[in-house]
Amino acid sequence: MWSGVAVLEYFFSISLWLVTFALMTETFHRHSPRHLFKNSPHLFSVLVAIIFMGVFAIPMLAQWLLVILGKYPHFEENAKVIVLSSLLFVSVQCCYDLATLLLFIERILILLLPLHSSKICNRILSVITVAASIVCVVCLFSAHFKWSGEYENFLPAGCYGFMCCSASTSGAYNYSALIRTTLSFTIILAGSLFAFLLGRDSRFQSLTNQKANKLSTYIFVTRVFVELAPYLVEIVVTITTRRSVAFYIGPFGSVGCAVESFCCTAMYFYVFKPKTMVSPRPYLAK
Repeated sequence: MWSGVAVLEYFFSISLWLVTFALMTETFHRHSPRHLFKNSPHLFSVLVAIIFMGVFAIPMLAQWLLVILGKYPHFEENAKVIVLSSLLFVSVQCCYDLATLLLFIERILILLLPLHSSKICNRILSVITVAASIVCVVCLFSAHFKWSGEYENFLPAGCYGFMCCSASTSGAYNYSALIRTTLSFTIILAGSLFAFLLGRDSRFQSLTNQKANKLSTYIFVTRVFVELAPYLVEIVVTITTRRSVAFYIGPFGSVGCAVESFCCTAMYFYVFKPKTMVSPRPYLAK
């Protein structure tokens, strides 16, 4: 039963990522990357982070799917490759979190500061975000290689994901979980402050700023849902089945990541879609 749940999770996540890339392709077909970057650099950076997450997520999910189905060649010998793929995905997730955090901070600065001052602050924040991303990736890899366990008996019975394999010991996992939890908590705080300031702001905003604020609000609501839903599911499943979904059964965190990425891309596609001009009917044009 649980292996079937894990397989469904992997299939669902891969399918959702493929749909996300299809939407991304259509978005770039309608607008050039340069145009999207000019509209909102930090929204564009979130979009780029989603692309990188998908690039790392699909191979990682496919590897784990083959492992669960027993189709992965030389599984025990290639365990390190699977772990490295999973670790790269977690690292890119941290970069995505930092890009999302920067987006909310940028929106807050636009609501609080004059335009010229906010531009200077945004440049400084961009440099800080790039540096923080590098530090997070280095810390995650350092923690893993310092505390990683043995690769013998890599996948214990009843384990269908990276979080419970023997290579992910408590030290490395707790370190990465601390980084992700801190980033998630900070994002929720920054998003809440942005939503509060946006509700009180009565100044005229340009159409581009209105769209950016609208999309940022959607991203915040989606983030809150994705952060809370796993805990609710975990509580219900643990009470009814006495089994921890989040730790044992498949890529539970990856499912949430795929859902969030799809929602953000779909909302980006919807908010920034060009307006269609309705041509007058021939008999009305006369």
